Amino acid sequence: GSCTHCKGTCKSCTHCKVPRRSCTPCKIFHGSCTHCKVTCRSCTLCKVPCGSCTHCKVTCRFCTYCNVPHGFCTSCKIFHGSCTHCKDSPGSCTHCKVLHGSCTHYKIFHGSCTPCKIFHGSCTHCKVTCRSCTLCKVPCGSCTHCKVTCRFCTYCNVPHGSCTHCKVPHGSCTHCKV
Repeated sequence: GSCTHCKGTCKSCTHCKVPRRSCTPCKIFHGSCTHCKVTCRSCTLCKVPCGSCTHCKVTCRFCTYCNVPHGFCTSCKIFHGSCTHCKDSPGSCTHCKVLHGSCTHYKIFHGSCTPCKIFHGSCTHCKVTCRSCTLCKVPCGSCTHCKVTCRFCTYCNVPHGSCTHCKVPHGSCTHCKV
C-alpha cells in the first residue's frame, strides 16, 4: 500500500519479508506489520513516531524476536518505545499483562513483558531493585531455568547475555555491539 501521510510506497518488513507500513521518504513508522506484530511506538517525550524524534535525535532499536525497545536516550533519559498502553505510569499494561511501574527519577521501565521474558536485573542509573524473573519467579541473576546472569551496558542500560531457553541475545547493545 501507500503511506497516506507522504504518499510513499511501503517497504517490506526486514524480519518476515512481508509489506508493512514503513514509509521510506518520511522515515516514519506508520502502523504495524500484521504478520510479525512489530508495532509502531511513539517517543514518550515528544509524542512522535520512533525513529523520527527531532528532540533527542535517537532512532529506536527493537529486538526482532521479542519486540522490546533497545537503546537509551542520553538526552531525555527515557526509553523510546515505552509501553503506549500504560502511559509511563504504574499499572498493568493491557498488552503484556505485567505491572510495568516506572522509576520516578528517570521514568525508566522496570520489570518485563511476560511474552518475551526479558529485562532482568536492576537499573544502573537509579539502583531500583529488580523484579523477579517472570519465567521462573526467582530473583534475577539466579534463574536456574534459563541459566543466564544479567549484564547491563552502563551506556544504554539493556541486558547482555544469552538465554539458553529462548536461544536469542537478551537485548543486544546497539552501541557496544555486545
